Amino acid sequence: MGTAAASSFEAATGTTTPRPSRSPLTRWWVAAAGVALIGVVAFSRLYLGYHWLTDVTASLLLAIAILHLVVGVDAWRPTARRAELTRA
Repeated sequence: MGTAAASSFEAATGTTTPRPSRSPLTRWWVAAAGVALIGVVAFSRLYLGYHWLTDVTASLLLAIAILHLVVGVDAWRPTARRAELTRA
């Protein structure tokens, strides 16, 4: 990282050490583990009789809708860090 990029990174994040990037394979495994955990918890709620199938389905759809809203707002909202990194 050059000095100009390092100084803009420091200004945007307030730190001097950049976060290490993860490989696409690592991200895929983390996402797959998360989906598997969600499936196991949903199945356990149904199996133990704590929730009906409609409860589990509705909560899954609500979580997906909220996730889309948060990702959409994050993509739409400009941030100082993005502006600094695109200029560098």
